[in-house]
Amino acid sequence: MSYDTLYKSYDQVYCYIKNSLLIEKGKKVAVKLNLLGPLKPEQAATTHPAVVSLIVDILISLECEVMLCEDMDDFTTVKETGILPVLEHYKLPFYNLREYGYTDIEVEGVTYQYSTLIDTCDVLMEIPKFKTHMLTNYTGAVKNMFGCIKKRTEKGDP
Repeated sequence: MSYDTLYKSYDQVYCYIKNSLLIEKGKKVAVKLNLLGPLKPEQAATTHPAVVSLIVDILISLECEVMLCEDMDDFTTVKETGILPVLEHYKLPFYNLREYGYTDIEVEGVTYQYSTLIDTCDVLMEIPKFKTHMLTNYTGAVKNMFGCIKKRTEKGDP
């Protein structure tokens, strides 16, 4: 399937989101994208804007508050990846996860910090990009969620 024919899957994706994910009217839904850097959609390294548009269209039709988000250095990435026209079309702001501070969570004796924005939403959905990766061989849903965790800035930081 090409991105041009993506909307032919609208009904199937709509039913999945509504029924399987139990997303209801009025829910605040943070949609975590995979925007590795300022790369064009045709480079196939980031979440494609057509996929984002389809998901946003469905969430808006379900009367949800949509919060597109990612951890980024600057807004250039949103422009280059083709996400800016999606934001403009749906009149949505973009949420840079690192601008909301971090919350500590302890897991098995290790303290991690994750973006506080996550605590403000009812549902966290992600749209990963299936691709190869030098360290993990491929990326996907789990790898994409690393963007919600604070980057280490000093030796010994979580």
